Amino acid sequence: MTLRGARNPLVAAALALASRPSQPAGASGASTAVLPEPEAADGDGPAAQEPAPAPEPAPAPEPEPDDPSDPPGDTPQDTAEEDAPAARRPRSRLLLTALAVLLLALGAAVWASVGWYRAAHDTTAAYSRDRDAALAAGEQAVQNLNTLDQQHLAAGLALWDSSTTGSLHTQLAQGRAPFLKQVKQAKTSTTAKVLSAALTELDDRAGRAQLMVALKVTVTAPGQQATAKTERLTGQLTRVHGGRWLLSDLGQAPTDDGSTQQ
Repeated sequence: MTLRGARNPLVAAALALASRPSQPAGASGASTAVLPEPEAADGDGPAAQEPAPAPEPAPAPEPEPDDPSDPPGDTPQDTAEEDAPAARRPRSRLLLTALAVLLLALGAAVWASVGWYRAAHDTTAAYSRDRDAALAAGEQAVQNLNTLDQQHLAAGLALWDSSTTGSLHTQLAQGRAPFLKQVKQAKTSTTAKVLSAALTELDDRAGRAQLMVALKVTVTAPGQQATAKTERLTGQLTRVHGGRWLLSDLGQAPTDDGSTQQ
């Protein structure tokens, strides 16, 4: 029995063996089952199909060349390099802030130092001006009070008034009448020349100063030879309105033994 419509030859052979009668045991010449050859395909049924060949693996796609216009991809190294400036940025800002604060502090210190320097020098300059003005005024006042021409008494006494203040000015005004009488009777004239002078004390805030003067006083009288002597005087100066320094006290300076000159 032949199955023409069998698709699989192995199935057809198995069916053929099952349809044959079995032989008794011990029979000689055991027959060998022969598999039927596959019949050629005819118009009655489809021909047996050979197994389709295994598909060949598709070739791996080749990497496309990098387009120069496309930005390069980030690599771990690139990412690390990009993260490094970002990590340093806060530190850089802190450094810049600290530097700015330091510069401001330095500028303030320099400005304060300059201000202090100017103030100190301005104070020193003002003190020097007061000292020089007081010394010059004291020298002139002492010289004026020891100079009097009996031919020009009014002008001389007016100079005395303009050179003094305070208690000294009051004493001179009170004793002017007897003094004029004495000068007219003696007909003497005196001139003075300052030899040296110095301030022994200066309080520019209070406007007071102490003065010591060495001067030469020459006395002349009609028909007599002029006489000269050296005197040492101490005086007190007072600064009045307008910044002028005037003589407020005058007396003989003590000698080495503590006495005063006569």
